[in-house]
Amino acid sequence: MPTTRIVVTKDGRVYIEGINYVGEQCLKDLEKILSALKSVGINVSIESIQLKPEARAVQAQRAASHG
Repeated sequence: MPTTRIVVTKDGRVYIEGINYVGEQCLKDLEKILSALKSVGINVSIESIQLKPEARAVQAQRAASHG
């Protein structure tokens, strides 16, 4: 079952990790989380996104099929 782990550090940094996701569904769920936070007045700016090997493989397959 897909799980999202959210860690907020003492200095206010937020780390979000998708666990057991297939493909890019984690990115879609991330957008939902960010939207929910924004709706209650919490604005999160993304400094970086690090895709796991599973998500990179899906992106590579899509690029190959469109190229």
